[in-house]
Amino acid sequence: MIEKDPIVVTGIGTVTPFGFNVNQFWDMLLHDKGGEVELQKIREQKAWMLGDEWDPKEILGQRGLRYMIPGTKYLLGATKSALAHAKLLDSMPDPTEVGIVVGCNFTAMNSAMDYDLITVSKGPRYVSPMQAPNALMNSPASQLGIKLGAKACNTTISTGQNAGLDALGYGMNLIKKNRANYVIVGGVEHLDEHIIWLYEQTGLFPSKYSDQQGRPFSPDSHGIIASEGAGAVILERKSNALARGAVIWGEIEGWENRFSLNRKKDHRAQTFKKTISKLLNKGSLSKEEVHFIVSGANGCKEFDLVEEEVLEEMFGHEQIPVYPVKQKIGESFGAGGVLQFITALGIMAKQKIPEGMNVKELQAQSAFGLRVNNNCKQTMNRALLTSQNYSGELSVVLVRNV
Repeated sequence: MIEKDPIVVTGIGTVTPFGFNVNQFWDMLLHDKGGEVELQKIREQKAWMLGDEWDPKEILGQRGLRYMIPGTKYLLGATKSALAHAKLLDSMPDPTEVGIVVGCNFTAMNSAMDYDLITVSKGPRYVSPMQAPNALMNSPASQLGIKLGAKACNTTISTGQNAGLDALGYGMNLIKKNRANYVIVGGVEHLDEHIIWLYEQTGLFPSKYSDQQGRPFSPDSHGIIASEGAGAVILERKSNALARGAVIWGEIEGWENRFSLNRKKDHRAQTFKKTISKLLNKGSLSKEEVHFIVSGANGCKEFDLVEEEVLEEMFGHEQIPVYPVKQKIGESFGAGGVLQFITALGIMAKQKIPEGMNVKELQAQSAFGLRVNNNCKQTMNRALLTSQNYSGELSVVLVRNV
């Protein structure tokens, strides 16, 4: 895919149970240190959650934290880390050049429920005005905009599991359309008992935790393992990055999304294939030019089966490595796509595919043999990222090593 002035990544930040910066996150993936993080109990489930080890005051300072919801703190922490990584923290661009796009779905749900409960049970006079902003879905993005003074744009994307990839595509297009010169793309979710209850009602996992959860492409998987945290990346034009001497971690080549009106396997699979094909055709790329795939498969059998069929038909004969990263980091919805993107950047930077937790099972049961190993012979300079949402959205992103 040829662009006159490509959109590149110059900064990466994470706040997750698996690391509080990108180097910790990559180290966990590439050196299989995920087992050092313990699942935490919440309701009748177990989930990957940020414990007390992460102290937002160390990164953000004390001021203003009292009334921030956890998701906002995660996003601000990941963004500050990404800005430092991009060498922008001490020399921020003009606020009119900076835009913000955040993938986020459920972070405000608990605050909204509490707000309504107090209003109905005690009356509107008893509601704290300091809590009102936290009841809005765009609260994390808005707080980030206030903190940075960003004025080019401020958008929250809420397309479920696709929100992170859609935020990346939206941010890329903002720069291409000259709406901003720098775009901070983030993804964030946090977990509480109400959100776990919501996941249970949608059938994403059973009512009680099973050690068979979170096993992508496995016929024995009992659903997802929920996770929380935030990821953030800094996007800008390549010419601008080179002019200021920034390190370039990758180029976002393209993004495509579609909606499958029918949840039946065959219909969704056909729509998924059309989505991937359109993305490749827009860049005049062949399937052979995709070097590896960072899959959004998360252990939800109904949708993993669709993706396996699509990948088998489109890429199986090429034996392209497929890495379902959510088997290690869980399903974090709004943050998930951004963390997939950060995973792909790490694989290209290190030229190493992480080993999966149940690779032998995946290879044995997959019709086309998912090849996930540390010894891939070809160079890994272009990745396809995939995602499906429960309600029918399908999104894909291409990222290239520069």
